[in-house]
Amino acid sequence: MKAHPAPFSKRLWPFIVASLMMFGCSDQMLDGSESEEPLPSTKVRNASLFDQAITSPGKKGEQTAITIAIEPTLIVDDHHIMEPYEVVDRYEVVDRYEVVDRYEVVDRYEVVDRYEVVDRYSFTKTFYGYSLWVSSKHLTEILALMEEDPRIAWVEPVFSVRQHPVFKALPDAAESAQWSLPDIGATSSWTVSGDGTGTVDVDIFIIDSGVSHPDMDVVESHDLAMAGSLSDADGHGTAIAGIAAAFDDGAGLVGVAPGARIHSYRVFDTQGVGDDTYVISALEEVLNWRSVHPDKPAVVNLSLGAAVGRGHTALDDAVQAVIDAGITVVVAAGNHGMDASTVTPAHVRDAITVGAYDQDRRFAPYSNHGPLLDLSAPGTAILTATPDGDTAIRSGTSMAAAHVTGAAALHLALHPDASPREVGKHLRKTALRSMTHAPPGTTANTLWVGN
Repeated sequence: MKAHPAPFSKRLWPFIVASLMMFGCSDQMLDGSESEEPLPSTKVRNASLFDQAITSPGKKGEQTAITIAIEPTLIVDDHHIMEPYEVVDRYEVVDRYEVVDRYEVVDRYEVVDRYEVVDRYSFTKTFYGYSLWVSSKHLTEILALMEEDPRIAWVEPVFSVRQHPVFKALPDAAESAQWSLPDIGATSSWTVSGDGTGTVDVDIFIIDSGVSHPDMDVVESHDLAMAGSLSDADGHGTAIAGIAAAFDDGAGLVGVAPGARIHSYRVFDTQGVGDDTYVISALEEVLNWRSVHPDKPAVVNLSLGAAVGRGHTALDDAVQAVIDAGITVVVAAGNHGMDASTVTPAHVRDAITVGAYDQDRRFAPYSNHGPLLDLSAPGTAILTATPDGDTAIRSGTSMAAAHVTGAAALHLALHPDASPREVGKHLRKTALRSMTHAPPGTTANTLWVGN
């Protein structure tokens, strides 16, 4: 069924307005001219990303999307922020109308209108915070107000996140079979992928372009990108799901963890582009699922990312929250031949970050690399599923991460209580050390799931 991100909490309006009122008296307001560029501060994270922040036309000019998090000391009662009046009491502000009179602000909606603060999403599971549209011309001023507000832990720009590109195979590989399955031992795993039998009792969350294929057990679909469709826009999500979990029914394509339940969370438009808040919203849905199924083993696949440098991001926070909830997260390293430590969420240390290799077990030149990679898996010339029910040959670290996602599901099916750390440790321990041409500092570990 279709699901949109959680609506903006009405309780946020007193919170945001009070923030602007407390630190935005009339003699401090700008005259509406263009602001200076945002400067780094103790609360503004990843300020360098403001030049690539998501923007949108507004009623009175361009708007910039930002994400803010509430100071953890204000979170009580299992991730519920204090009621607005409790916040008022905490900071000894007697009444908001006294604040209005003091700063000569006639009405709170005029404050909201001036700064063009418009809701996007609210987050309560991954972290407690909000995504907002704010006036680009007042951005520096608003960031300065938030810098002084003790209730705000941090603020950062909303940035684009893309699926990792998929490369078509060379013509001579067009008739390739699933060479990757015997290469990683899947044909001799405990479920024996390819023998026509067996089902893996684990849930896999594909946060991508959607999943559309009759040979997979897709148990739910959500449209977090508000694209107006649950179907796979370009085949990226379907390709990953097929490698990880296509049925072992003799129909051709088979997954590493055949028949595992697929949860399809679409976060990309038809161009394979979304933003980090779409992905965070999907991870919120994963945690909602976890609250209903606290003991079920699950794996999240994130074959997406953004080059953000080594700075910590809201997306990193969200991924870590899912891992802390006991759900294994597998991340594709990326396809730009760069150090994965500069890419989110590949640089989340507790995630399982995956590089790619080819049929000769040579490290793929397109694969991101570095010490943060946990292992590599087949990624070049891989037989995958397509949304029209057919198959195709594709390459990329997304394909590699799909194999590791299936491998994590295999282990969890036998050890449902295994923590994400234990799953990662198992995959590294059972890996082969047979890959060649890995860049300096990159592990030669290759995936192995055979008996």
